[in-house]
Amino acid sequence: MGLGTFIAPSEVKLGSSMAEWLETHIVYMAVVNGVRMSELFGLRWMDVQGNTISIRQGLHMTEACEFIFEGPKSVAGKRKISLPPEYIPILTEHKTRAEKKNPDAFIAESLVFTSLEGTPVNPQNWQRFWRKLLHQAGVDHKKFHALRHTHATKLLAARMPLMDVSRRLGHSKPSHTLDLYGHAMPGQDDVIANSIGHIYNLADKKKKPALRLGRKLKRKITKDGLP
Repeated sequence: MGLGTFIAPSEVKLGSSMAEWLETHIVYMAVVNGVRMSELFGLRWMDVQGNTISIRQGLHMTEACEFIFEGPKSVAGKRKISLPPEYIPILTEHKTRAEKKNPDAFIAESLVFTSLEGTPVNPQNWQRFWRKLLHQAGVDHKKFHALRHTHATKLLAARMPLMDVSRRLGHSKPSHTLDLYGHAMPGQDDVIANSIGHIYNLADKKKKPALRLGRKLKRKITKDGLP
């Protein structure tokens, strides 16, 4: 079973327990939005507005195993991403659960995804869980970042505009997106060929060159005779 099949949004099952709920929500968010792991774990409820999320910071761990939050490295990395309509009710329900679990501590600055203890998600712990999840599903090991690659690849394969996909991913240059995922873009040479006639208005011109050539040939034969 390929990774793309495994992580298809329709196949992400929301578990009943809080642990399963958090785990599947993290995967679901990565699948449908293509955000980096650090951006995912740095997302706060104040960054969720209507049908969009704003990427303003990422969660990182220092060599001393301390959590730090840092802003995006590039201007393009600080961006707003539109959420799929099908995902908004799921995220809303996740917020309701989070509020009910700890109503006194829930504030706008609260992280969208936390550990069961309410602390930031340890990236190393999450990577261990991710390996276990893939193993249980019978999928060859791939880094969690593969979900971001899958997101970009599927969008471009569906003929989504390169510029918009690049902005969604937070790439500083569309050329970077093209270098990484250009292989996923379907060829459109047949579309180009079928459009050339319209571009050059060949439908109106296709008879005129032959008509002019016929008249010139007739005059030459009349003047010079047949060879």
